[in-house]
Amino acid sequence: MKRLLLPLLAALALPTAVNADYDSTKAKYNSFMVDANSSEAKMVLASGIKECLVRSAEGLTTGFSDVKAYKAKLKNFDIKPLSFNNCFSVIAIPRDINQYTWYSISIDKETSEITKQCGDALKNTCEKDNTW
Repeated sequence: MKRLLLPLLAALALPTAVNADYDSTKAKYNSFMVDANSSEAKMVLASGIKECLVRSAEGLTTGFSDVKAYKAKLKNFDIKPLSFNNCFSVIAIPRDINQYTWYSISIDKETSEITKQCGDALKNTCEKDNTW
């Protein structure tokens, strides 16, 4: 009887330990993917602002649809203008608001001051003062 008890207990405990490790790994992976997708959205916003500034300096049109960076196909975000057909102020809107937050970037054309904001400081991709 004693010889059967130990293997039986081990067989019952092993799947729980393996599942706990799997869940921990899955959570880390999901967190990494959220960070990567959010970083991609922020990179598109920053690239678009740079492109917008270059277009302005070269005397080209600065409409939202004129900026190639804003046409990027993102898996989890949609890039939209914050002002009507203006490339100087844009937002990345998440398709899943439970997993992601929004990110915006604006530049003051007169002072060249850049403002980067995000919606949820509780998300690890948004800083405590709702900036990025």
